[in-house]
Amino acid sequence: MNDPKHIVIKVTEGDHKAYFVHFDRESHTLISVYEYKQVYTPAVGSMSQRTRIIVDLAKSRIGMPLEATATGDDK
Repeated sequence: MNDPKHIVIKVTEGDHKAYFVHFDRESHTLISVYEYKQVYTPAVGSMSQRTRIIVDLAKSRIGMPLEATATGDDK
């Protein structure tokens, strides 16, 4: 995803949703589109089991070095 031959454009759709569109820098050929959106807010009630697992994993990484937290490595 961090290929210097690619360019990523963020396209925002409202307050809680965005897309990251990856292009080839030279030919402008579309490579991929990733969606980024808000999936849970405590005010809406209880979270799904999958979201709970993600939150617990993130909570366990509080206080870890930035490199391990940013990359998702378990090293």
